[in-house]
Amino acid sequence: MDEFRVPNSPADLLNEDYNSGMRVSKELAVLGRDPDDIAQLAEKVVYELCEQDALCIVEQDIFDQIYGLIRGFAEVPAVPRKRLLDALCSNLSVLTASIAAMLAGGCGDSQGPSQGEDLTTTHRSALKAYVFFLYWAAQQCEAEASDGGGVAAAAAGAAAGRGRRKKVVGREALLAWDWAPQRVRVAKALCSLSEVQLGPLFAPHPVEEPLLQLWTRFGMLLVDQADPAVLREAAIKDAAARTFAATALRYGQLEQVAHALL
Repeated sequence: MDEFRVPNSPADLLNEDYNSGMRVSKELAVLGRDPDDIAQLAEKVVYELCEQDALCIVEQDIFDQIYGLIRGFAEVPAVPRKRLLDALCSNLSVLTASIAAMLAGGCGDSQGPSQGEDLTTTHRSALKAYVFFLYWAAQQCEAEASDGGGVAAAAAGAAAGRGRRKKVVGREALLAWDWAPQRVRVAKALCSLSEVQLGPLFAPHPVEEPLLQLWTRFGMLLVDQADPAVLREAAIKDAAARTFAATALRYGQLEQVAHALL
């Protein structure tokens, strides 16, 4: 299996001529599907992510399904949407801990040069896939939150249509989409990258530039907020600071980070 590499655009992964690494083999079309059908697809993927180890994200079938769901994220109902993000975040945290342990043990060398190299490649590929999908989802959620569209607007519209002016409570609150707590969850998960020395994972080459750029852009998503209340959250400030510190100081992205912040 080809190693996953962060593409210039998500659409590149649908191109049959894309030869820079793992791509989508069988596209899962979400647009136009019945919401219950989409929810079932999402729950199936969540089950696979929870039941298997974190490396399963680079299994072709699971990769293709996650791509389709994130591509059509605005169509995914609120509850499975939350569960999919939670599964991706949980697995990324597990993966970073696994990578740290693997690197401390010599990158799998005890299993032999060939097996050790394959294990390192699979961990590296999975790490990039999680960061890619979480950033792509967060990017859509931030855009959705800023214009009041997508699931959030649908939930609000339904409540307004029933003549309810008070805050949605009870079962409806559980079914409503709220990006704010999910933003914190994603921020903490992606921030876990700062706890791992990525250099040995990519050795003898430098850490791949597209991954570092994507990670930096996520930090920018956190600080580029129209609502000042978001930046007052300790978890968001901490995640942004640790992201910029790691990319700028540890991985040589100082100029890029400074340019992005100005």
